[in-house]
Amino acid sequence: MQLLQPNRQQAEKPAVLVVDDEPAIRELLSRWLDDAGFTPVTASGVDQAKTLLTDRTFTAITCDVKMSGMTGAQWLPELRRTDASVPILMLTGCNDTRLAVELLKGGANTYLLKPLQKAAFLGELRGVIQESEEQQRSVNYLRSLEQQVADISRLLHISQEETTDRLIATSLLHHDETGEHVRRIGKLSEIVASRLGWQPAEAKQLRLAAAMHDIGKVGIPDSILRKPGKLTSDEFEVMKTHTTLGERILSGSSSFSWIGMARDVALCHHERWDGTGYPHGLRGSEIPMAARIVAIVDVFDALIHDRVYRSAFSLSETLHMLEEGIGKHFDPDVATCFFETLPLIQATLHRESKSIDASAQQIVTTSRVKSEGLPRLSTPVLNVLQLTETGHWGSVLSTLPALPIVTNHRL
Repeated sequence: MQLLQPNRQQAEKPAVLVVDDEPAIRELLSRWLDDAGFTPVTASGVDQAKTLLTDRTFTAITCDVKMSGMTGAQWLPELRRTDASVPILMLTGCNDTRLAVELLKGGANTYLLKPLQKAAFLGELRGVIQESEEQQRSVNYLRSLEQQVADISRLLHISQEETTDRLIATSLLHHDETGEHVRRIGKLSEIVASRLGWQPAEAKQLRLAAAMHDIGKVGIPDSILRKPGKLTSDEFEVMKTHTTLGERILSGSSSFSWIGMARDVALCHHERWDGTGYPHGLRGSEIPMAARIVAIVDVFDALIHDRVYRSAFSLSETLHMLEEGIGKHFDPDVATCFFETLPLIQATLHRESKSIDASAQQIVTTSRVKSEGLPRLSTPVLNVLQLTETGHWGSVLSTLPALPIVTNHRL
């Protein structure tokens, strides 16, 4: 038996759905559509049309305005919500301007008056199909442009990060901090900024900007940067100039907003909430928010890591020193957000850093274990563990032993 093969041209002909409750109209329009190279599919009412639309798509839809059951005029808004792009021709025997306006507002591309003329019907049909195709091409073109912009933005972001890495690498050749430290400052600052309600794009900009906070140290002599002991008053005055040097290095950019943010951070990250910081003695809200965030993150990360001139502080000691600095060194709101994000900060340090002190390591790896199950831990460490579980850092920190506030600029 020889099987009949489907006609490829017939299968590829654009399908048009004809919705009308009059069989004679359905038959007439089907004949016209077939003669014009379309594949007609008919429905005697809205319910049947809905069923057909669940199984396939159509190049266009023609629909009678007045039918038994749900009318075409009633169905039109729902149909348009279901498919925003399909061309819709409404057919009516009523020459009413108000009806025509309602149909067009409801989502019809056009409408035709009965009795229909073949040439006028096919002309209108081809016109709305062509218009729809042109609109779709425009949509596709805009989507293509949006994708290109997204690709360019991604490449620019990569180039920004690479530029930051190069600048950081240059500055690190000259002093004893590590690339891991400055990158951690960026990541932790992004976490705190997000908690403060910054938009994701702004928080990511801060991640880049914060990593540049000490770039001005490239202009500080090695004898001061690498000195293992306490600096003299004169040496300290020289060290303080790394803030203004950083501002000079990062000033003048009009291409990337994050560089302007980096300039503010480099200049102001040693300003203090109470106005006793440097270089300009800014107070409270006079200090850029980005610099306020970096200030507490920088102190935290510096304290829990070793330096050539001192060993790392324990996590409990570090948290107590930070608490002592609230309202003096640190913005209270920023400090609150910092402590609220401490579990996430700890997890980030655990993933990113290889040099966290033993106390911090233990807190990170046991943060999900109940304190009763850790009888060998010291009381301060158990308190910090409770902080991680409950988030009530204020009452927890009040139980820690008194420690001196860190005022030395060499954290």
